[in-house]
Amino acid sequence: MKITHDELIYKIWLAQLKKLSSSVLCRFIGGGIGVCSEDYYMQRSSVHIVERKSITDNIGPQQLRKKILELIDGGLLIWTHRNCTFMLDTKQAKEAFESARNFMLSKGVPTGWDSENECMRTVKVDDVEALRSECHQHLLQHFKQIDWAQAYGEEQAA
Repeated sequence: MKITHDELIYKIWLAQLKKLSSSVLCRFIGGGIGVCSEDYYMQRSSVHIVERKSITDNIGPQQLRKKILELIDGGLLIWTHRNCTFMLDTKQAKEAFESARNFMLSKGVPTGWDSENECMRTVKVDDVEALRSECHQHLLQHFKQIDWAQAYGEEQAA
């Protein structure tokens, strides 16, 4: 089955949103979780090339890798860590990252360094999966429609 570049970009966007719903959380020793720093935008938004099969099963993994490389070569996606992770880097993607962080912060998950106790601020959450799922739904509600002008570089990324 064939897949167009637009369809693939959209599926990558959805995978990126799903990834954000969990990757903005960090697990620490002792079972606590915290929200990542705002400096981790690219690291937490990226999809690893070996995870590409989770993007779509409409085409085989080798063909999918080839199409992803075409999108990178065409400037529509970027490599974020060597040639291992990639992402759609747009203003909308940055806003989705910030929204995922703010969602988790609004649910009482802390972030940052606690200098008094000399450790990261964390909290124990009974059902992390439910929290991730709720965040994913929040991201889909606000960012499911991709901004095609940004995706195609007609509007500069922030």
